[in-house]
Amino acid sequence: QALVDIAAALGALESDPVYGAVATAYNDRLGAEWIEEFAAYSVLVGLVELLLAVTNVGTGQILTRFIPEVYGLGYRYTLRRMIVALLGLRYLVLLCAVLVIYAFVPVVSGWIGLEHWTGAVELYLLVVLFRVVTATVFQVLEAMLHQGVGQAALATVTVSRFLLVFVAYEDGHLGLTTLIWLELTTDLVGAV
Repeated sequence: QALVDIAAALGALESDPVYGAVATAYNDRLGAEWIEEFAAYSVLVGLVELLLAVTNVGTGQILTRFIPEVYGLGYRYTLRRMIVALLGLRYLVLLCAVLVIYAFVPVVSGWIGLEHWTGAVELYLLVVLFRVVTATVFQVLEAMLHQGVGQAALATVTVSRFLLVFVAYEDGHLGLTTLIWLELTTDLVGAV
C-alpha cells in the first residue's frame, strides 16, 4: 500500500513546475502494475527472512558457538558429525515448512496479502529453499574461519543479481516473475 501511496504522491507532483518532470518520468517508467509487483516482491522477501528465523531451531547458535571450538581443537570426525547433524536438522525443518506452505499456498497467500499472486508465491518458495540453504552453508564456512569463500560467493550473487536486474529493467522486461527467476538463478550460482 505504501508504494501505491508513493505513486499517488508522484502523480500529484506531476503538475508541480519543479518536480513535475521527474515525477512524470518515474510514474511513466514505473506504472501502477510495476509498483504492485514490487509490493508483492517486498512481501516475498519478508517470507525468506521469516523462514530463515523459524527454521533455525537453534542450529545457527550451535554452529556459531561450537563449530569454531571443535574445528580449532582438530576433532575432524566430531566436526563432520556435528555439521551433518545440524545441516540435516535445519534442512529437514526447512523442507517441512516449505512443503506445508506449498500445500496451503492459497491460504498463506491470503494471509500475507498476495491472494492474486499464488503462482509467484509457489515459485518464490524455491528461492526460499536455496537462500536458506546458502545462508546456512555460509554460516558453516564462517564458523570454520573460511569467510573468504563465503564472501566471494555472496559477492558473486549480489553483483550478478544487480547486473541481471539492471539489464532486465533496461530492456523493459523486469516483472515479478522475471525477478524471481533472476533471484533463483543467482542463488543457484552462489550455492555452487
